Amino acid sequence: MNKRLLLTAGSTVVLLAGLMSGAVGNVLAVHDAGLFELDTDAGPPVVGNANTVNDPGVAGDDWADVFAGTSNAFATTFITDTVSSAENSYYTGGGSKDVRDISGKNSWQYGTSNDPIPDKDDIVNAFAAAYVDPADNHTNLYFGMDRYDNNGDAEAGFWFFKGLVTLGTAPNFNGLHQVGDVLVLINWGGSNPVGEMTVYQWVGGNNPLLLIGDNLTADCATAGANDNFCGVANRTTDDPPWPFLDKGGSTDIRPLELLEAGIDLNALFGDDVCFSSFLAATRSSHSTTAQLKDFALGGFEQCGASLATQVSDTSIQVGGSVTDSATITVTGGTSPAPTGSVQFSVNGVDFGAPVDLAGAIKVGDTYTVTSGAYFPASPGDYCFSATWPGDTNYTDGPYTDDGTNECFEVELFQPALTTAQTVTIKDTATITDGGGGGALAGTAHFELFTDSGCANAVAGTAQDILVSGAAPQAVTTTPLTITDPGYATLYWKVSYTSTNPAQASIPATCTENSSLIIND
Repeated sequence: MNKRLLLTAGSTVVLLAGLMSGAVGNVLAVHDAGLFELDTDAGPPVVGNANTVNDPGVAGDDWADVFAGTSNAFATTFITDTVSSAENSYYTGGGSKDVRDISGKNSWQYGTSNDPIPDKDDIVNAFAAAYVDPADNHTNLYFGMDRYDNNGDAEAGFWFFKGLVTLGTAPNFNGLHQVGDVLVLINWGGSNPVGEMTVYQWVGGNNPLLLIGDNLTADCATAGANDNFCGVANRTTDDPPWPFLDKGGSTDIRPLELLEAGIDLNALFGDDVCFSSFLAATRSSHSTTAQLKDFALGGFEQCGASLATQVSDTSIQVGGSVTDSATITVTGGTSPAPTGSVQFSVNGVDFGAPVDLAGAIKVGDTYTVTSGAYFPASPGDYCFSATWPGDTNYTDGPYTDDGTNECFEVELFQPALTTAQTVTIKDTATITDGGGGGALAGTAHFELFTDSGCANAVAGTAQDILVSGAAPQAVTTTPLTITDPGYATLYWKVSYTSTNPAQASIPATCTENSSLIIND
């Protein structure tokens, strides 16, 4: 997926210099990328001839696919506008110029009745579609309009707004320009089907429109192999898939009543932009200060976002800690990464500094940040919450989650109490001479076991004691301190190994008695 970033005036100035000097780099031609048919019929001479029907012999969609909702675009819009006496949305007022902001003082205004729009500038339909080219990961925008009458040339303007732009109560628009809004101007119709085509970026300030590219002969049919913007008009009659009726009563789109164009966003701006609204307009001239006439306005890509949170543990003890994670999921084609910071709170009180999304962990279209550790000082019920205000791409904020995955219980620390019986134990063995073998000489071996078969020894309890002198001899172990881990009975295993050739050894005996007399 193509990552989109916000554009800045500084980066655009550098890029503009490269474009105007021809240093565009290796990019694919917008008219033959195989994404969309900007129709360029060949013949002597080579001419462009826009149409709406998908040519099965040419790669890519056409406007019939966009209208039917079957295109491969990740974002589309198709806007039907009223015409002639039914016209109910057109520019009015002295502030309606492209260099002015959309709303506020000296801004755009619109009228709803007494249509003043010349028939050749009356928009019937406007349309746009956005694609990502898998060959270079560039995003290409394709757009166009059809008009009510083909009598004369026209000037068209196409706005792609990052923010949401709508009609307010007449005469006011809702919405404001944002840095990164794109304006494309095209001269078309008349004896020159496609004339000059110019691309601007809104950068704000006293000179808000920054020139990005200008092509005096922008017909796609004659565009270069690496062109990054061009347009084409229909030279022959086209039968559109949508309802159409022009001034002459034709249900077909007559020559020079259809305009389509395309731009490569990445080639022009160095990166991609997420747009929320699209506007097609007609105007009195190619100047950015020209009087604006008719317009068709609608939603476009509409980047979306949602926020979900997850607490790290639902139950802890006083002295323990817990964290919260916030995951932002973005939608809308090749949506850009969210920017700004997420603020975490506990029981409605801000906790810690806002966490910058620049450090988010990205997985697909999700971006996750985690709060610092929270150490509750007392028992009780606690709930995290997280809030992200949104940014210039995601304008429906603030985005907040304080749902069921946010609460945790804090309990008093419960110390553990264990007991163990400690006993001191020893064993005595008395060795006697049963047959006149003389003085005793050898070793008595003692060891404790936990079972009656003396198979499981208690570690550290083995003792060897020397035996010598006239019989009988009583030998006693050094006292052993045993911590009872639950034994019912302990067993001694005792043996005597004689070193006197006249006396036998005594094999090991396993007994629970603490004293044992071993006879030879």
